[in-house]
Amino acid sequence: MQKKESLVDFLRELFVFSSSYIHLYFFAFIFLALSNFFSAKIPNSVQSAIDSTANAGASDKIIWFAGMIIACAGVQFIFRVLARILVYRACREQEHSLRDKLMEKVCSFSIKTLSQKSIGDYVTNMSEDTTQVRIFVGFGFVQLANIIMVYVFCLPYMIAISPKLTMYAIIPYPLLLIYIAVLNHKLYYLNLDMKAKLAQVTDFVSQSVYGIYVIKSFHAMTSFSQKFDAESDELFTKQWRATLYNLILMPGLILISSFGEWIVIYLGVPMINAGEISQGQFIAYHGYISILIFSSVAVGFGVSTFNRGFTSWIRLREIYTLESEPEKSDALVESPNKLEVSRLKFTHYIHDKESFSLDIESLNLDLNKSIGIFGPIGSGKSTFIKLLAGIYQAKEGDFQFDDQLISSKHYADLRKFISYVPQNVFLFSKSIEDNISFFEDFTQDQIKDALTFADLFSDVEKFENGTETIVGERGVRLSLGQKQRLTLARSHFHPKDVLLIDDCFSALDTVTEETILQSLIQSDIYKTLFLCSHRISTLKHCEQILVFDKGEITHKGSHDQLLKTCPYYQEIWSIQQMFEEVSS
Repeated sequence: MQKKESLVDFLRELFVFSSSYIHLYFFAFIFLALSNFFSAKIPNSVQSAIDSTANAGASDKIIWFAGMIIACAGVQFIFRVLARILVYRACREQEHSLRDKLMEKVCSFSIKTLSQKSIGDYVTNMSEDTTQVRIFVGFGFVQLANIIMVYVFCLPYMIAISPKLTMYAIIPYPLLLIYIAVLNHKLYYLNLDMKAKLAQVTDFVSQSVYGIYVIKSFHAMTSFSQKFDAESDELFTKQWRATLYNLILMPGLILISSFGEWIVIYLGVPMINAGEISQGQFIAYHGYISILIFSSVAVGFGVSTFNRGFTSWIRLREIYTLESEPEKSDALVESPNKLEVSRLKFTHYIHDKESFSLDIESLNLDLNKSIGIFGPIGSGKSTFIKLLAGIYQAKEGDFQFDDQLISSKHYADLRKFISYVPQNVFLFSKSIEDNISFFEDFTQDQIKDALTFADLFSDVEKFENGTETIVGERGVRLSLGQKQRLTLARSHFHPKDVLLIDDCFSALDTVTEETILQSLIQSDIYKTLFLCSHRISTLKHCEQILVFDKGEITHKGSHDQLLKTCPYYQEIWSIQQMFEEVSS
């Protein structure tokens, strides 16, 4: 369970966050003050109407007082609407700003930082938490300003009518504050637990939808449904407990506030009979008490809103305070010619236990060529590629481009001249052209050139909507081979000096693979090509090949050299040649 945050710190941060919209809140506060001023004039006008007709016996003033009451009601309505327009405009803009800031922050995270939260957490942050903060900022401001103005304008009228009656009438309100404080404490922790569970359920649903074909293929729908029912039941239990406290909150506020009205009637009627107050004053006083009760009941909504907004702000702040990758660094060489690696060690952990370690004592590579990376599954090929791309960050050892040491502060700049095609294909549920361009401006010739480079244009031409075809959730409407080629087209659309390809030819036939490889090797766009694969037929055209085994580089050389010096490479080449002959 998390430590409860300081309310003062929360309000201070919220004030700083809202400072850009202070002009909207200022005018909204003025309009709320005017609205409550005219609202407080209504009971006073009723008092004047009753007392003037009773004393003078004149009925001609009734119409005038009735007009005054209607005018005050109309004016307070106008000012209240204007105040709400300004407040809700401000809080909607703040919600928009929160989401922009959240997306910008998430995009700045390293892989290690990003993995500290689940997808469900980020989805809940983006949708639920930003909305709850917006509701609190908007509705909370209106209620806080409203109750301040109600007491500022109503209490003087009440004291003017009867100080003694006012003193007794406000006795229940300290009890009201205690009641609110107790329930607020309970709701705080319930809302915190509820949001954490909601994030878990959201994450479970997103993974289940993405993996629905796996679930169906193993006929595991029943077990997954049962698991979801259990997760959903736990969320329901937490939500119901919070709902119960919210249900108790409102009736309790009404009950406690009603004691004030009971006191007014109990003490006010004898005061009328004793001539201490007039009938008009009593009715006006009752009107002021009704206004106070309504405002006090609204505090109940405010408490519930405050708790949800408070816990949501804490969750958002956890994201905002996570460490981002440095955006800029010292000048980094943009077109390197040499790569040096020394005493580099990177370790994968599972449940705090070491599962795999990549250990490179020394490696010197002249770039400006095609470099293959070969080895069995789990030998460290992809880990090495991700270290070069700056996706993983090694704590031990270093690597240098043109004698310039690369540290964590360089990773953002490193990706400016390195393009990375991952082993696990990811596509957005957008059109083919959007997946290639990443929503940048483009021409159809550029898209066609990228698709042709990846040997995919002939396939796309057959689609009814061509490059505007929506690929579906994570590219579900495309075959694996088409998805792999689409990621290659994406890298060609965004060319960099260094291209890292991590085994993205696995679903391609040999003819298509050979066509793309020839395009890559013959292209003058890429100064350096790193090509990772477990198929030697993919790597044989590379000028130099690194052989990985058990997290170490055991051999390096050209294809012909490795056939003479590396027994493992020779063995795999023979086996793969045999399979190719059989399949042909």
